[in-house]
Amino acid sequence: MRIGILCAGDMELEPFLACMENCTITEKAMLKFYEGTLQGVAAVALYSGVCKVNAAIAAQILIDTFQVDAVINAGTAGGMDERLEIFDTVAAETAAYHDVAEDILTEFHPWMTTPRFAADPRLLAAAKRAAGRLGRRIWFGPMVTGEQFIGEEGRAEILERFAPLSADMETAAAAHVCYVNQVPFLALRTITDTARRSGVETFEENCRKASEIARDLTLLVLEELKEDAVPLRVNTPSLVTERLILRRFEQGDLAALFEIFRDPKVNRFLPWYPMKDLAEAGRYLREHFLKFYERPCGFRYAVCRKEDKVPIGYVQISPDDSHDLGYGLRKEYWGQGIATEAARAVLEQAKAAGLPFLTATHDRNNPASGRVMEHIGMTYRYSYVEQWQPKDVTVTFRMYQINFQGDPGDEYRKYRELYPEHFVETI
Repeated sequence: MRIGILCAGDMELEPFLACMENCTITEKAMLKFYEGTLQGVAAVALYSGVCKVNAAIAAQILIDTFQVDAVINAGTAGGMDERLEIFDTVAAETAAYHDVAEDILTEFHPWMTTPRFAADPRLLAAAKRAAGRLGRRIWFGPMVTGEQFIGEEGRAEILERFAPLSADMETAAAAHVCYVNQVPFLALRTITDTARRSGVETFEENCRKASEIARDLTLLVLEELKEDAVPLRVNTPSLVTERLILRRFEQGDLAALFEIFRDPKVNRFLPWYPMKDLAEAGRYLREHFLKFYERPCGFRYAVCRKEDKVPIGYVQISPDDSHDLGYGLRKEYWGQGIATEAARAVLEQAKAAGLPFLTATHDRNNPASGRVMEHIGMTYRYSYVEQWQPKDVTVTFRMYQINFQGDPGDEYRKYRELYPEHFVETI
Protein backbone atom coordinates (compact mmCIF):
# COMPACT_ATOMS: atom_id res chain seq x y z
CA MET A 1 0.00 0.00 0.00
CA ARG A 2 1.27 3.45 -0.96
CA ILE A 3 -0.57 6.61 0.03
CA GLY A 4 -0.29 10.02 -1.60
CA ILE A 5 -0.28 12.96 0.82
CA LEU A 6 -1.27 16.14 -1.01
CA CYS A 7 -0.85 19.49 0.74
CA ALA A 8 -1.46 22.93 -0.71
CA GLY A 9 1.41 24.86 0.86
CA ASP A 10 4.89 24.26 2.19
CA MET A 11 3.86 25.00 5.77
CA GLU A 12 1.23 22.25 5.55
CA LEU A 13 3.79 19.77 4.20
CA GLU A 14 6.55 20.47 6.73
CA PRO A 15 5.03 18.44 9.62
CA PHE A 16 4.90 15.36 7.37
CA LEU A 17 8.51 15.73 6.26
CA ALA A 18 9.60 16.06 9.89
CA CYS A 19 8.48 12.49 10.58
CA MET A 20 9.04 10.83 7.18
CA GLU A 21 11.67 8.09 7.18
CA ASN A 22 13.94 7.00 4.30
CA CYS A 23 13.03 10.08 2.31
CA THR A 24 14.02 10.52 -1.33
CA ILE A 25 13.04 13.36 -3.66
CA THR A 26 11.76 13.23 -7.23
CA GLU A 27 11.09 16.36 -9.27
CA LYS A 28 8.37 16.48 -11.92
CA ALA A 29 6.26 19.29 -13.39
CA MET A 30 8.10 21.84 -11.22
CA LEU A 31 7.01 19.95 -8.10
CA LYS A 32 9.02 18.00 -5.52
CA PHE A 33 7.68 14.59 -4.49
CA TYR A 34 9.00 13.19 -1.20
CA GLU A 35 8.94 9.38 -1.06
CA GLY A 36 9.42 7.51 2.19
CA THR A 37 7.45 5.93 5.02
CA LEU A 38 5.01 7.43 7.50
CA GLN A 39 3.99 5.23 10.44
CA GLY A 40 5.46 2.30 8.53
CA VAL A 41 3.27 2.97 5.49
CA ALA A 42 4.80 3.81 2.11
CA ALA A 43 3.92 7.40 1.25
CA VAL A 44 4.56 10.10 -1.33
CA ALA A 45 4.04 13.64 -0.03
CA LEU A 46 4.20 17.05 -1.67
CA TYR A 47 2.80 20.52 -1.68
CA SER A 48 1.12 21.42 -4.95
CA GLY A 49 0.73 25.13 -4.57
CA VAL A 50 -2.56 26.87 -3.99
CA CYS A 51 -5.61 26.55 -6.27
CA LYS A 52 -7.47 23.90 -8.19
CA VAL A 53 -5.28 23.34 -11.23
CA ASN A 54 -2.15 22.93 -9.12
CA ALA A 55 -3.89 20.37 -6.92
CA ALA A 56 -5.19 18.51 -9.99
CA ILE A 57 -1.72 18.34 -11.57
CA ALA A 58 -0.24 16.97 -8.37
CA ALA A 59 -3.00 14.40 -7.87
CA GLN A 60 -2.67 13.07 -11.42
CA ILE A 61 1.10 12.68 -11.06
CA LEU A 62 0.65 10.86 -7.76
CA ILE A 63 -1.65 8.42 -9.55
CA ASP A 64 0.21 8.02 -12.86
CA THR A 65 3.86 8.23 -11.84
CA PHE A 66 3.84 7.01 -8.26
CA GLN A 67 0.82 4.70 -8.59
CA VAL A 68 -0.54 5.52 -5.16
CA ASP A 69 -3.39 3.44 -3.83
CA ALA A 70 -5.16 6.45 -2.32
CA VAL A 71 -4.79 10.21 -2.01
CA ILE A 72 -5.24 12.08 1.26
CA ASN A 73 -5.54 15.84 0.93
CA ALA A 74 -4.23 17.16 4.25
CA GLY A 75 -3.82 20.69 5.48
CA THR A 76 -5.89 23.69 6.47
CA ALA A 77 -9.23 25.27 5.65
CA GLY A 78 -11.51 28.13 6.55
CA GLY A 79 -14.48 27.38 8.76
CA MET A 80 -17.92 27.92 7.22
CA ASP A 81 -20.24 26.37 9.80
CA GLU A 82 -20.62 28.72 12.76
CA ARG A 83 -20.18 25.83 15.19
CA LEU A 84 -16.56 25.30 14.16
CA GLU A 85 -13.71 26.78 16.15
CA ILE A 86 -10.14 27.46 15.09
CA PHE A 87 -8.09 24.22 15.27
CA ASP A 88 -11.15 21.98 14.83
CA THR A 89 -10.59 19.50 12.00
CA VAL A 90 -12.97 18.54 9.19
CA ALA A 91 -12.96 15.16 7.46
CA ALA A 92 -14.78 15.58 4.17
CA GLU A 93 -17.64 13.20 3.53
CA THR A 94 -18.17 15.07 0.26
CA ALA A 95 -16.37 17.83 -1.64
CA ALA A 96 -17.92 20.21 -4.17
CA TYR A 97 -16.95 23.27 -6.19
CA HIS A 98 -18.76 26.39 -5.02
CA ASP A 99 -17.54 28.36 -8.06
CA VAL A 100 -18.47 25.90 -10.84
CA ALA A 101 -21.97 25.47 -12.27
CA GLU A 102 -23.32 22.16 -11.03
CA ASP A 103 -24.49 20.93 -14.43
CA ILE A 104 -20.91 21.08 -15.76
CA LEU A 105 -20.22 17.82 -13.93
CA THR A 106 -23.54 16.09 -14.59
CA GLU A 107 -24.24 17.08 -18.20
CA PHE A 108 -20.65 16.66 -19.39
CA HIS A 109 -17.64 14.52 -18.47
CA PRO A 110 -17.39 12.87 -15.98
CA TRP A 111 -21.21 12.53 -16.16
CA MET A 112 -21.68 12.40 -12.41
CA THR A 113 -25.07 11.69 -10.91
CA THR A 114 -24.48 14.48 -8.37
CA PRO A 115 -21.89 17.29 -8.46
CA ARG A 116 -20.35 16.20 -5.18
CA PHE A 117 -17.31 13.97 -4.82
CA ALA A 118 -17.70 11.43 -2.04
CA ALA A 119 -14.87 10.30 0.20
CA ASP A 120 -13.87 6.67 -0.07
CA PRO A 121 -15.92 4.78 2.54
CA ARG A 122 -12.95 2.74 3.78
CA LEU A 123 -10.79 5.83 4.24
CA LEU A 124 -13.67 7.62 5.92
CA ALA A 125 -14.20 4.70 8.30
CA ALA A 126 -10.49 4.76 9.17
CA ALA A 127 -10.75 8.51 9.82
CA LYS A 128 -13.67 7.98 12.18
CA ARG A 129 -11.71 5.42 14.15
CA ALA A 130 -8.67 7.69 14.20
CA ALA A 131 -10.76 10.66 15.34
CA GLY A 132 -11.56 8.87 18.58
CA ARG A 133 -7.86 8.58 19.32
CA LEU A 134 -6.79 12.15 18.59
CA GLY A 135 -8.39 13.90 21.53
CA ARG A 136 -9.54 16.88 19.47
CA ARG A 137 -12.77 18.04 17.89
CA ILE A 138 -13.25 16.33 14.53
CA TRP A 139 -16.22 17.06 12.29
CA PHE A 140 -17.48 14.89 9.43
CA GLY A 141 -19.44 16.48 6.62
CA PRO A 142 -19.28 18.48 3.37
CA MET A 143 -16.41 20.67 2.18
CA VAL A 144 -16.45 23.19 -0.66
CA THR A 145 -13.67 24.45 -2.90
CA GLY A 146 -13.23 27.70 -4.79
CA GLU A 147 -10.41 30.02 -5.67
CA GLN A 148 -10.93 32.76 -3.12
CA PHE A 149 -10.83 33.53 0.56
CA ILE A 150 -14.46 33.79 1.62
CA GLY A 151 -15.44 36.88 3.55
CA GLU A 152 -18.90 38.05 4.45
CA GLU A 153 -19.75 38.66 0.80
CA GLY A 154 -20.79 35.38 -0.76
CA ARG A 155 -20.73 33.37 2.46
CA ALA A 156 -24.51 33.27 2.87
CA GLU A 157 -25.07 31.97 -0.66
CA ILE A 158 -22.48 29.20 -0.26
CA LEU A 159 -23.98 28.18 3.08
CA GLU A 160 -27.45 28.03 1.57
CA ARG A 161 -26.38 25.98 -1.46
CA PHE A 162 -23.97 23.54 0.17
CA ALA A 163 -24.19 23.81 4.00
CA PRO A 164 -20.43 23.12 4.16
CA LEU A 165 -18.36 22.73 7.28
CA SER A 166 -15.30 24.29 5.65
CA ALA A 167 -13.93 25.84 2.48
CA ASP A 168 -10.56 25.71 0.74
CA MET A 169 -9.04 26.08 -2.72
CA GLU A 170 -7.95 22.53 -3.62
CA THR A 171 -9.99 19.66 -2.15
CA ALA A 172 -12.68 19.27 -4.82
CA ALA A 173 -10.08 19.43 -7.60
CA ALA A 174 -8.01 16.63 -6.07
CA ALA A 175 -11.20 14.65 -5.41
CA HIS A 176 -12.24 15.21 -9.04
CA VAL A 177 -8.99 13.70 -10.33
CA CYS A 178 -9.33 10.73 -8.00
CA TYR A 179 -12.95 10.23 -9.07
CA VAL A 180 -12.17 9.92 -12.77
CA ASN A 181 -9.20 7.62 -12.02
CA GLN A 182 -11.21 5.52 -9.55
CA VAL A 183 -8.64 6.11 -6.81
CA PRO A 184 -9.79 6.35 -3.16
CA PHE A 185 -9.77 9.89 -1.77
CA LEU A 186 -10.02 11.56 1.63
CA ALA A 187 -9.55 15.15 2.79
CA LEU A 188 -8.54 16.15 6.33
CA ARG A 189 -8.44 19.90 6.92
CA THR A 190 -7.87 21.80 10.17
CA ILE A 191 -9.53 25.18 10.61
CA THR A 192 -7.34 28.29 10.61
CA ASP A 193 -10.02 30.98 10.40
CA THR A 194 -13.76 31.36 10.85
CA ALA A 195 -16.46 33.92 10.12
CA ARG A 196 -15.69 35.52 13.47
CA ARG A 197 -11.94 35.56 12.87
CA SER A 198 -11.22 35.67 9.16
CA GLY A 199 -8.73 36.92 6.61
CA VAL A 200 -5.25 36.18 5.33
CA GLU A 201 -3.60 37.43 8.52
CA THR A 202 -5.59 35.04 10.71
CA PHE A 203 -4.79 32.15 8.37
CA GLU A 204 -1.05 32.80 8.50
CA GLU A 205 -1.11 33.15 12.29
CA ASN A 206 -2.73 29.72 12.78
CA CYS A 207 -1.44 27.75 9.80
CA ARG A 208 1.52 26.02 11.44
CA LYS A 209 -0.38 24.62 14.42
CA ALA A 210 -3.36 23.67 12.26
CA SER A 211 -1.05 21.84 9.85
CA GLU A 212 0.42 19.82 12.71
CA ILE A 213 -3.05 18.80 13.86
CA ALA A 214 -4.00 17.71 10.33
CA ARG A 215 -0.74 15.77 10.15
CA ASP A 216 -1.44 14.03 13.47
CA LEU A 217 -4.89 12.89 12.33
CA THR A 218 -3.51 11.74 8.97
CA LEU A 219 -0.85 9.61 10.68
CA LEU A 220 -3.51 7.97 12.83
CA VAL A 221 -5.51 7.22 9.67
CA LEU A 222 -2.41 5.56 8.19
CA GLU A 223 -2.07 3.45 11.33
CA GLU A 224 -5.68 2.35 10.99
CA LEU A 225 -5.17 1.42 7.34
CA LYS A 226 -2.02 -0.51 8.19
CA GLU A 227 -3.86 -2.49 10.86
CA ASP A 228 -6.74 -3.20 8.47
CA ALA A 229 -4.31 -4.84 6.03
CA VAL A 230 -7.03 -4.62 3.36
CA PRO A 231 -5.92 -3.43 -0.11
CA LEU A 232 -7.55 -0.15 -1.08
CA ARG A 233 -7.32 -0.93 -4.78
CA VAL A 234 -7.77 -4.45 -6.06
CA ASN A 235 -8.60 -5.93 -9.45
CA THR A 236 -11.25 -8.65 -9.56
CA PRO A 237 -10.80 -10.24 -6.12
CA SER A 238 -12.32 -13.72 -5.85
CA LEU A 239 -15.87 -13.91 -4.51
CA VAL A 240 -17.86 -16.88 -3.23
CA THR A 241 -21.65 -17.17 -3.11
CA GLU A 242 -24.00 -20.01 -2.20
CA ARG A 243 -23.54 -21.82 -5.52
CA LEU A 244 -20.79 -19.95 -7.30
CA ILE A 245 -17.16 -18.96 -7.37
CA LEU A 246 -16.41 -15.68 -9.11
CA ARG A 247 -12.77 -15.31 -10.09
CA ARG A 248 -10.48 -14.00 -12.81
CA PHE A 249 -10.42 -15.66 -16.19
CA GLU A 250 -7.19 -17.59 -16.75
CA GLN A 251 -5.40 -18.90 -19.84
CA GLY A 252 -6.70 -22.37 -19.07
CA ASP A 253 -10.27 -21.11 -19.44
CA LEU A 254 -9.96 -20.67 -23.21
CA ALA A 255 -12.25 -23.56 -24.16
CA ALA A 256 -14.86 -22.55 -21.57
CA LEU A 257 -14.79 -18.94 -22.77
CA PHE A 258 -15.30 -20.12 -26.34
CA GLU A 259 -18.35 -22.13 -25.27
CA ILE A 260 -19.89 -19.02 -23.71
CA PHE A 261 -19.42 -16.75 -26.71
CA ARG A 262 -19.89 -19.14 -29.64
CA ASP A 263 -23.65 -19.58 -29.12
CA PRO A 264 -25.85 -17.29 -31.30
CA LYS A 265 -28.56 -17.30 -28.62
CA VAL A 266 -26.14 -16.02 -25.99
CA ASN A 267 -24.81 -13.38 -28.38
CA ARG A 268 -28.20 -12.19 -29.61
CA PHE A 269 -28.23 -9.32 -27.10
CA LEU A 270 -24.47 -8.77 -26.89
CA PRO A 271 -22.57 -6.13 -28.91
CA TRP A 272 -20.55 -8.65 -30.93
CA TYR A 273 -21.04 -11.64 -33.18
CA PRO A 274 -20.64 -15.27 -32.06
CA MET A 275 -17.00 -16.33 -31.91
CA LYS A 276 -15.93 -18.55 -34.80
CA ASP A 277 -12.99 -20.46 -33.35
CA LEU A 278 -10.56 -20.83 -30.46
CA ALA A 279 -8.12 -18.40 -32.05
CA GLU A 280 -10.70 -15.61 -31.88
CA ALA A 281 -11.58 -16.59 -28.33
CA GLY A 282 -7.89 -16.53 -27.42
CA ARG A 283 -7.47 -12.99 -28.70
CA TYR A 284 -10.50 -11.86 -26.73
CA LEU A 285 -9.27 -13.60 -23.59
CA ARG A 286 -5.91 -11.85 -23.82
CA GLU A 287 -7.17 -8.39 -24.74
CA HIS A 288 -10.35 -8.16 -22.72
CA PHE A 289 -9.46 -10.09 -19.58
CA LEU A 290 -5.78 -10.93 -19.07
CA LYS A 291 -4.49 -7.47 -20.00
CA PHE A 292 -7.25 -5.86 -17.96
CA TYR A 293 -6.02 -7.66 -14.85
CA GLU A 294 -2.76 -5.71 -15.11
CA ARG A 295 -4.65 -2.59 -14.02
CA PRO A 296 -4.64 -1.67 -10.33
CA CYS A 297 -8.39 -2.07 -9.95
CA GLY A 298 -11.41 -3.36 -11.81
CA PHE A 299 -14.18 -5.96 -12.00
CA ARG A 300 -14.17 -8.63 -14.74
CA TYR A 301 -15.30 -11.98 -13.44
CA ALA A 302 -15.60 -15.54 -14.65
CA VAL A 303 -18.75 -17.08 -13.17
CA CYS A 304 -18.06 -20.68 -12.12
CA ARG A 305 -20.09 -23.37 -10.41
CA LYS A 306 -18.57 -24.61 -7.17
CA GLU A 307 -18.71 -28.21 -8.38
CA ASP A 308 -16.11 -27.89 -11.12
CA LYS A 309 -14.93 -24.22 -11.07
CA VAL A 310 -15.32 -24.05 -14.87
CA PRO A 311 -16.59 -20.71 -16.25
CA ILE A 312 -20.20 -20.77 -17.43
CA GLY A 313 -20.56 -17.01 -17.82
CA TYR A 314 -19.18 -13.62 -16.88
CA VAL A 315 -20.03 -10.49 -14.89
CA GLN A 316 -18.14 -7.25 -15.37
CA ILE A 317 -18.26 -3.52 -14.68
CA SER A 318 -17.04 -1.13 -17.35
CA PRO A 319 -14.06 1.01 -16.28
CA ASP A 320 -15.54 4.18 -17.79
CA ASP A 321 -17.76 6.83 -16.21
CA SER A 322 -20.94 4.77 -16.62
CA HIS A 323 -19.83 1.96 -14.27
CA ASP A 324 -21.96 -0.25 -16.49
CA LEU A 325 -22.76 -3.71 -15.13
CA GLY A 326 -22.84 -6.44 -17.77
CA TYR A 327 -23.35 -10.19 -17.59
CA GLY A 328 -23.91 -13.27 -19.71
CA LEU A 329 -24.41 -17.03 -19.23
CA ARG A 330 -24.41 -20.16 -21.34
CA LYS A 331 -28.03 -20.85 -22.27
CA GLU A 332 -28.27 -24.15 -20.36
CA TYR A 333 -27.90 -22.14 -17.12
CA TRP A 334 -30.61 -19.59 -17.88
CA GLY A 335 -33.63 -19.37 -15.58
CA GLN A 336 -31.84 -20.65 -12.47
CA GLY A 337 -31.09 -17.34 -10.77
CA ILE A 338 -27.38 -17.68 -11.45
CA ALA A 339 -27.03 -14.32 -13.19
CA THR A 340 -28.79 -12.63 -10.28
CA GLU A 341 -26.62 -14.39 -7.71
CA ALA A 342 -23.41 -13.48 -9.50
CA ALA A 343 -24.43 -9.91 -10.31
CA ARG A 344 -25.48 -9.25 -6.71
CA ALA A 345 -22.08 -10.39 -5.43
CA VAL A 346 -20.23 -8.11 -7.85
CA LEU A 347 -22.55 -5.22 -7.00
CA GLU A 348 -21.72 -5.61 -3.30
CA GLN A 349 -18.01 -5.75 -4.10
CA ALA A 350 -18.28 -2.55 -6.15
CA LYS A 351 -20.11 -0.83 -3.32
CA ALA A 352 -17.45 -1.88 -0.80
CA ALA A 353 -14.73 -0.68 -3.18
CA GLY A 354 -16.21 2.82 -3.21
CA LEU A 355 -17.86 3.08 -6.63
CA PRO A 356 -20.51 5.81 -6.39
CA PHE A 357 -23.14 4.05 -8.52
CA LEU A 358 -23.75 1.35 -11.11
CA THR A 359 -25.74 1.51 -14.31
CA ALA A 360 -26.92 -1.33 -16.52
CA THR A 361 -28.73 -1.41 -19.84
CA HIS A 362 -30.72 -4.05 -21.68
CA ASP A 363 -32.47 -4.38 -25.01
CA ARG A 364 -36.16 -4.05 -24.24
CA ASN A 365 -36.69 -7.25 -26.24
CA ASN A 366 -34.71 -9.00 -23.50
CA PRO A 367 -36.86 -8.38 -20.40
CA ALA A 368 -35.20 -11.25 -18.52
CA SER A 369 -32.07 -9.13 -18.24
CA GLY A 370 -34.15 -6.31 -16.78
CA ARG A 371 -35.51 -8.66 -14.12
CA VAL A 372 -31.94 -9.44 -13.04
CA MET A 373 -31.34 -5.71 -12.63
CA GLU A 374 -34.49 -5.34 -10.57
CA HIS A 375 -33.68 -8.35 -8.40
CA ILE A 376 -30.34 -6.85 -7.36
CA GLY A 377 -31.91 -3.53 -6.39
CA MET A 378 -31.48 -1.44 -9.54
CA THR A 379 -34.34 0.76 -10.74
CA TYR A 380 -35.42 1.74 -14.24
CA ARG A 381 -34.65 5.37 -15.16
CA TYR A 382 -35.21 5.93 -18.90
CA SER A 383 -34.96 4.39 -22.38
CA TYR A 384 -32.98 5.52 -25.42
CA VAL A 385 -32.55 4.45 -29.04
CA GLU A 386 -29.10 3.61 -30.39
CA GLN A 387 -27.83 2.41 -33.74
CA TRP A 388 -25.85 -0.44 -32.23
CA GLN A 389 -22.44 -1.32 -33.57
CA PRO A 390 -20.88 -3.43 -34.97
CA LYS A 391 -24.18 -5.15 -35.76
CA ASP A 392 -25.62 -1.89 -37.13
CA VAL A 393 -29.11 -2.52 -35.77
CA THR A 394 -31.52 -0.09 -34.13
CA VAL A 395 -31.99 -1.01 -30.48
CA THR A 396 -34.12 0.52 -27.74
CA PHE A 397 -32.23 0.19 -24.48
CA ARG A 398 -33.62 0.52 -20.98
CA MET A 399 -31.23 2.06 -18.47
CA TYR A 400 -31.25 0.96 -14.84
CA GLN A 401 -29.24 2.43 -11.98
CA ILE A 402 -28.40 2.01 -8.29
CA ASN A 403 -26.64 4.71 -6.27
CA PHE A 404 -24.34 3.92 -3.39
CA GLN A 405 -23.64 7.58 -2.62
CA GLY A 406 -25.71 10.74 -2.80
CA ASP A 407 -29.43 10.91 -3.50
CA PRO A 408 -30.97 7.57 -4.57
CA GLY A 409 -32.82 9.46 -7.31
CA ASP A 410 -29.72 10.99 -8.90
CA GLU A 411 -29.39 9.90 -12.52
CA TYR A 412 -26.56 9.16 -14.95
CA ARG A 413 -27.54 11.34 -17.89
CA LYS A 414 -24.90 10.62 -20.52
CA TYR A 415 -27.14 8.40 -22.65
CA ARG A 416 -29.76 11.15 -22.69
CA GLU A 417 -27.17 13.57 -24.03
CA LEU A 418 -25.65 11.16 -26.56
CA TYR A 419 -28.88 9.84 -28.07
CA PRO A 420 -31.56 12.37 -29.12
CA GLU A 421 -34.38 9.82 -28.96
CA HIS A 422 -34.93 9.07 -25.28
CA PHE A 423 -38.07 8.69 -23.20
CA VAL A 424 -39.52 7.09 -20.09
CA GLU A 425 -41.59 3.93 -20.51
CA THR A 426 -44.25 2.49 -18.25
CA ILE A 427 -42.85 -0.88 -17.23
